[in-house]
Amino acid sequence: MAASESPGSGPSPAEEPPGERPPRAEERREALLDAAEAVIRRVGARVSTAQIAAEAGVTKPIIYRHFEDIHDLYQALANRMERRLAHRLVDARRASNKLDRRGRMRAVVHAFFDAIRREPRLYEFLIHTGGDTPHQPGALSWFTRLWAASVAEHLSVTRGEADVSTNSQAMGVAMCGALQAAGSWWLEEPSASMDAVVDALTDMLLSGLPAETVWRDPFQRGTSA
Repeated sequence: MAASESPGSGPSPAEEPPGERPPRAEERREALLDAAEAVIRRVGARVSTAQIAAEAGVTKPIIYRHFEDIHDLYQALANRMERRLAHRLVDARRASNKLDRRGRMRAVVHAFFDAIRREPRLYEFLIHTGGDTPHQPGALSWFTRLWAASVAEHLSVTRGEADVSTNSQAMGVAMCGALQAAGSWWLEEPSASMDAVVDALTDMLLSGLPAETVWRDPFQRGTSA
């Protein structure tokens, strides 16, 4: 998506499509995010608001009624995808609860790689585009910060911390960075076995991760993983 796009760059404002009940604001936002996902799946991470509007069957000004600018749309989409990924990983952790520690970690790592295998273009969007702004400082993407904060909170819960410690924050960034870097490399190396990569990442992460004090399901607590 072109970062320079703004509400003023589109055609004159148009009405919602005639002949139907005007959708509620939240319904329209979700429909626009659905359209953005469909375009990304088809053409890749760099798509325009014009393509999203065409996919949704609306004009560009409709998009800017629901999102402040293109980066607001980016962040809403990245938030949605992060929640989806978090649920996949927590579901994998739940399902592996009777396995040993390595088995539980491997199930989560495998779920991550399975997710990016199924949706490589959406993954590319998240890592290289989702939510970033032209003036964002630092090397971490907006999505990486979002995901790392979720992982840090989850680590803090499982380790029985009263508050999220610096150690949990650093581990969250390190774990997400390792998974993202390995995931991006693996998608470019089709000859690499997913199982072999998952095993390597599992062993690396376990070597530096303290044991859980207790397993608590973060979604039952109202937090994201």
